[in-house]
Amino acid sequence: MAETHLIGRAASPGLTIGPVTMLTAAVARRAASDDPAQEAAALRAAIEGARAEIAEQIKTIQGEVADILKFHAVMLEDDSLAVAAYEVISIGITADRAWRLALDVEIAGYRDAEDEYFRARAADIVDIRDRVLAHLCGVDTVARVIGGSIVAADDITPSAFLAADWSHGGAIALAAGSPFSHVAMLARARGTPMVVGLGPLSWNGQPPTLALVDGDAGSVIFDPEPETHRLFEQRMVRPRSQR
Repeated sequence: MAETHLIGRAASPGLTIGPVTMLTAAVARRAASDDPAQEAAALRAAIEGARAEIAEQIKTIQGEVADILKFHAVMLEDDSLAVAAYEVISIGITADRAWRLALDVEIAGYRDAEDEYFRARAADIVDIRDRVLAHLCGVDTVARVIGGSIVAADDITPSAFLAADWSHGGAIALAAGSPFSHVAMLARARGTPMVVGLGPLSWNGQPPTLALVDGDAGSVIFDPEPETHRLFEQRMVRPRSQR
């Protein structure tokens, strides 16, 4: 693949070089019942399981991460979030499909909001959707990130960020996303460079293997030429104040 320069928005400062990882998540599947009452009960149990899981996580952490998880717990405690799902379950739709349909409407509403702060919360609703699906289907649906890699994706949920080990470096390069997202907040707290709003990450044939992320300027270079790579490394050794 030829060297590709993309300009987005800076969400977390810093310069990083690393191999590119495209996010992947397990596909959740389950054996459904033909009984709407059983499907509704399965969804209630999954929502409660997700709430209990978050409550256990909150016990072991504090600060910004705990605040984000508390936000997720509050959203799951809002019965109105699942009303539409229970309505379609009553006419024969399976619990997992009903939950996905209902939450996807919520996600679309957040993404279409005029206020960027509300648009940035869409990733949290995706996170909540996937947590409940994981409990429904017995499958861990959180996308896995390889430590030290440049995560390239449309967006990333807080759970995916928290499941990764950022102690060995790494960065985030998103087609969408927002500097106001909870992941951006976490990235700044961890010192993980992050660039959002790069536009469609589509590759003709082979996806990129290496990326240079400039979280100060909001740019990413995929598959850099040797000279580009060398100049970027020189920039990395300079103090941030000089950059």
